[in-house]
Amino acid sequence: MAALNGKWRLVSVDNFESYLDAVGVAGESRDKALKLLTPENNILQDITIDGDSITIVTTTPIAPIQVKATNGEEFESRYLDGREIKTMFRVEGDTLVEDVSGPFKTHIVRAVEGGHMIMTMKSGDVTSTRRYEKV
Repeated sequence: MAALNGKWRLVSVDNFESYLDAVGVAGESRDKALKLLTPENNILQDITIDGDSITIVTTTPIAPIQVKATNGEEFESRYLDGREIKTMFRVEGDTLVEDVSGPFKTHIVRAVEGGHMIMTMKSGDVTSTRRYEKV
């Protein structure tokens, strides 16, 4: 899992608008996400996996967002538009899996491929891919 640890800069995004539609992000929250969560805004994810402890700090133009979790334990939080959700992270081999449930369901996988972190987000039949490079 050491391959995922460290800082990653967003370099490309595929199908994010359709993904936001699939998870029901609308209005001002949707517009903000499409405008701000782009490679041009120097989005960083700092990932630390240490035993069962998982920490992800995402740096955005507005503010850093920190998520702390324990491997395999569900916790309550809020999605980017403020809706209440339940999230569970699991380390599976060399990947970090994140399952979100609530008013929608999404399955997110982070894995290192060819020196890049690939973050695949799937909700229903819609998939969005975010590609990061190590900083």
